[in-house]
Amino acid sequence: MKDKNEKPISTSKEEFEKATRPNVLATLSLGASLMGAAFKAGAIEMWSSFKKADVTEKEDVSYEIRREDRKALHEPKPHVQAVNITLDKKDISLSAEQAENFNTQNQMEDEYQYSPSFADRERFFTKDQKRETAIAERFNLEADEAPNKFFKEDYTEEDVAICKKEREAGKAGWLCHTIFKAAKNTVHMNRCGIYSDFQFGDEHIDIAIKNSTQFDFNKQS
Repeated sequence: MKDKNEKPISTSKEEFEKATRPNVLATLSLGASLMGAAFKAGAIEMWSSFKKADVTEKEDVSYEIRREDRKALHEPKPHVQAVNITLDKKDISLSAEQAENFNTQNQMEDEYQYSPSFADRERFFTKDQKRETAIAERFNLEADEAPNKFFKEDYTEEDVAICKKEREAGKAGWLCHTIFKAAKNTVHMNRCGIYSDFQFGDEHIDIAIKNSTQFDFNKQS
């Protein structure tokens, strides 16, 4: 193998799947890095809000997202943008389904998280819990299906590295959002479930469609 990036190494899809299986330590390390970036950005935002001052301590405040798929996030919250920047620097993709999911979650938070209506807030907390589950499961599904997306006959070591990186990011995303859901459930465990009529048809595929009637907060249970 003279050039590991260009010379074909196999034509077996099974071998490709095995070669791209996520490394547990790499996945945990990435997950910790993403959660650290999110918590740091969130803490800075909260402190700046407390001081009623502009956020001047943000990292990469002038950083411009390079990947077109990651530009699909519309005015993301600071903690979301911190993760977006981290993954953009690693050249890791963001699916259209997940971009729409995050955008809808962002819109929900702006409109209902601090609503004066108790009913609206309760419905938000319940739907936000289910959304975290859907986000986590979607990342897990994308990680498992990455070999189908990236496999090609006569694949190279570079193809293996790209697919493995995407799979590790997907598993890290699943881990992070599973933890986020648990944390949110701990904070709001006595409030969630009052308005639990909202359901995803398929948590893997039916991801948070903005115009869905299931997101009508005025709908009666």
